[in-house]
Parts: sequence; C-alpha cells; structure tokens
Amino acid sequence: MLNTCYRILGLKPTVIFADQIMYTGFAYAARSGASVGIDDMVIPEKKHEIISEAEAEVAEIQEQFQSGLVTAGERYNKVIDIWAAANDRVSKAMMDNLQTETVINRDGQEEKQVSFNSIYMMADSGARGSAAQIRQLAGMRGLMAKPDGSIIETPITANFREGLNVLQYFISTHGARKGLADTALKTANSGYLTRRLVDVAQDLVVTEDDCGTHEGIMMTPVIEGGDVKEPLRDRVLGRVTAEDVLKPGTADILVPRNTLLHEQWCDLLEENSVDAVKVRSVVSCDTDFGVCAHCYGRDLARGHIINKGEAIGVIAAQSIGEPGTQLTMRTFHIGGAASRAAAESSIQVKNKGSIKLSNVKSVVNSSGKLVITSRNTELKLIDEFGRTKESYKVPYGAVLAKGDGEQVAGGETVANWDPHTMPVITEVSGFVRFTDMIDGQTITRQTDELTGLSSLVVLDSAERTAGGKDLRPALKIVDAQGNDVLIPGTDMPAQYFLPGKRLFSWKMAYRSALVTPWRVFRRNPAVPRTSPVVCRALRTCSKHVVRKSRQSWLKSAVSFPSVRNQR
Repeated sequence: MLNTCYRILGLKPTVIFADQIMYTGFAYAARSGASVGIDDMVIPEKKHEIISEAEAEVAEIQEQFQSGLVTAGERYNKVIDIWAAANDRVSKAMMDNLQTETVINRDGQEEKQVSFNSIYMMADSGARGSAAQIRQLAGMRGLMAKPDGSIIETPITANFREGLNVLQYFISTHGARKGLADTALKTANSGYLTRRLVDVAQDLVVTEDDCGTHEGIMMTPVIEGGDVKEPLRDRVLGRVTAEDVLKPGTADILVPRNTLLHEQWCDLLEENSVDAVKVRSVVSCDTDFGVCAHCYGRDLARGHIINKGEAIGVIAAQSIGEPGTQLTMRTFHIGGAASRAAAESSIQVKNKGSIKLSNVKSVVNSSGKLVITSRNTELKLIDEFGRTKESYKVPYGAVLAKGDGEQVAGGETVANWDPHTMPVITEVSGFVRFTDMIDGQTITRQTDELTGLSSLVVLDSAERTAGGKDLRPALKIVDAQGNDVLIPGTDMPAQYFLPGKRLFSWKMAYRSALVTPWRVFRRNPAVPRTSPVVCRALRTCSKHVVRKSRQSWLKSAVSFPSVRNQR
C-alpha cells in the first residue's frame, strides 16, 4: 500500500499517509483493550485423541523393532516423524479452534464469526507472536533439540497452560539452554559471514549503462509440490528484458527488448498469460570490469534503474549477512523446540485431471502396481485444456497408484513410498549372486544389542582394509544355469553396486535367493538433526577467501637482485 502510494503520489504525501496510519493504529489499539488471559489459550478438543493415536503408532513401531523388522535407525526416524506429524495436527486443530468463535446473533441464533481472541488477533495481524509460540501455549510443546542438534524422541505432550511435569520440565531445559547458547555463539558467526562476503564482493560496481549483450536467463514460475512458490511476476519485476516478449500464440511484440519491467508491464504479462520471459542478468553481463546497469535492473531503494557508481557488491553482501543476526535468534524465540516437518511419503493431487509421466522407468511388483526405477521421474497433472496444473518429482522406489494418461480426482493419492529407506530395486526376475562380498574386508556383521538379530553392513571404502580397497560389492541377477540376466532392451547385465552403510539380511548373502522385480535391499538415512539457518551454504569459504589484492602494482614495481654472501 505504501509502495503504491509512493509511486502514484510521491514522497511528501506518502510520509503524511504513513503518519496518519500510525495515529489510527495507536487510537484503535488503545480502544480495543486487548489483553492476554489464561482463558484465551484454548486447548483443542482433538488434542488427546491425536496424542493417543500417535502413542499407538509409536508402540507399533517399537514392536516391529523388538521383532527385528526395522533397525534402530529406522525406528528412530519413524518415531520422530510420527510425533512431528502429530504436533502439526495439534497445531492446526488449535489454530482452527482459535480463528472462529460462536456467538448469538440479534435473532437469538448461533452463528460463527471471525474470532476476537486476543492471542489470535496478535499473531494473525503479525503484531506479536506466531503460530509456533501459540502452539506451545495451547497445543503441545513438541519435540525438543539437544545442544548437539539431535532431536530427543520423547516429546513434551503438555502445553504451558496445562503445565509440565518433572520429566517434561527436565527435557525442556535442553532446548532452553540451546536457545541461549546459540544466540550468543552464532551472532559472531553471522558477523564474520558478512565480513567475508563484503571482502569477496567489494569490487563489484556498476560501471556502464549497457554492455549490449543479447544473453540472459529464462525466468519461469517456481513450482514445487504442485504449488506456485514464486510467480513469474515476482521473478521478473525490476529486471530488463533480454529479447522481445511475444504475445502467446502470435508474432505480436508484447514487451520490446531492453525494457525495464515495472508493475504495469508485469500486469500486462499476467493479462496475456505469459509463462516465460528471458531477462538480462549479472551472470551473463559482458562488461569487463564490474556490471552494467541494464543487466542489474532496478535499484530497489529508489524504484528506477540503478545508477552508475553504485557499490552493488557491498549491498548484496550486506543484504545476505544482515538477516543472519535475526535468524540466529529463532531458536531462542521458540525455546529450543525442534521445528522438523514430517517426511513426505506420498503425492496427493489437489485438482482433477490426467496424469502425465516423463523420464519414467518402472517395473511391476507382486501386487500389480508400477514401481519407479528411474531417478528423475516427473509427474504432471494436465487439465482438460492441456495446461500443466501441478508438477511433482517422483522418488526412486515410489509405488504408483495411477498410470500414465489415467484420470484422477482432486485429493487423490497417486504415489507413495517409504521415506526412511533407500531401496535397491531389481528390474528382472532370477537368482541373486553376490560379488566381492568378503567378510571383514568389504562387509561386516552387525548385531543389534536389543533384538539379537544379525545383519550385514557394507563397509565404506575408507573403513576397509588394504585388501578391500579395490573391491566393489555388488549383487547380480542370474538365471538357473548361473548365466547373467540382461536388463530388458539393453545388452547390460542386471548388476547393482552397493554403496557403504547398506544393510541386508545376512542369511540371504550365503545362498542364491529367487527374486522378482521388487525391493531387495535398503539403507538407513542420516539421523535427523536441527541445523543452523545461516552460514549453512557458505561454510566452505571459511578456509579460502578469494579477493583481489589492493596493492597488486607492487609486483612489477619492486624487484630483488640476487646478492651473494650478503645479508
């Protein structure tokens, strides 16, 4: 609103307008009399039912572990996932309960309206607090993080209104201490990151208006999991077009080349359903030293194209580094509660349409369902007009409920998988033969202390002895005569190499076992941990800082003649 006011009316009316908004806010905030009482923390009725269901699921996983059906790592992952999902359900039920209230209207009838609950109004308006904090007041505290980042698998099912018992209070101290320690330690880390970024980018300056390049990058909407995470408008606003943008289906020029895309141009693109625009970028700029103004685009501080001489490198470095201090406070503000979402295990479409699969390789399992055996399969939902409504990445090992070209309804599950195992899937039927599987060199026997069951684990190359360094553990599929079975459509034998840490039943390793095209082995993924928000991607530059020497001219100006027998 302020942005629109500034662009239409100018600076002075915008300042007056902002002042009037401030005074209006103060007046109505004082008149509202908003306060916080314990009755405002409404505990959802479904909470105990959700927790009971989660406890039953955890008990079932524990029984499977005791029976040896799952490993300790799988059990831990599944328990964490169950409680993370239960926490999300309690949080959703609590917010649904808070955002509406039942009142008696003038006719004496009950009707629902938007809630005037003080806590909900504060969080919903963005004035103070968040759903994560309200969840701890009226929902459940949830999973807590240890100081080393790992998640404690016993959740705190109580909230602050109900009160914590002694054990829950003890678990809670882990997270509370972690929040305080992180705030103190990560602030310095964040400041150091900013310093390194500035050191690297300080020479990047706008040196000319237009480098004249025709290169650029193609911008399209960012779609993840069927949702548009970032529309095309947000991606191209303030950029300069690298080529003429044509009206879809015609040769008419909609936006000419070298046009700065402001709000009106973006409205025109949306009206004509343009889904891809090639824009200029600093990555493809042809300026020898620095960057040209057209490849950079709009100056966000002033609203017009960037001026020559602007230190865009320092601006970019400070823009990345500045939120770091605030992001490190996040752990402190939510009291060390581990914010981990439940792992995705299925694809559920939101609209009706037909399924279109690309880059797909599959086999049929014993139930007659298709199992994905390719690593980059993509599933698209096509509407009746042939447009792509949703797009999903289908993981290796997923079981498809619907095939290519089949019709689906909104809300239907089209694929599911186990997120806690990384399977190896055979593409042909036959007998299993293991190669380079030598006990003590490439594999080792692992016994579970609780269940007493044994399994073989493939050793990483770093863990192997000298004799096992060059060996490559693998499984082959052979026929009854011992000949290699070929993968259909190729002349390659069905052979699957086993990476380190992969485990399987040790009894199976010493006999030929008949297999069908289905899951054979599995591997446990890493133990879930909380990770810092900032400095995650740029940790590698702590050892090597690349910058241009400020005194490089000294290399040619100073020389040392060879002098013997003198100091």
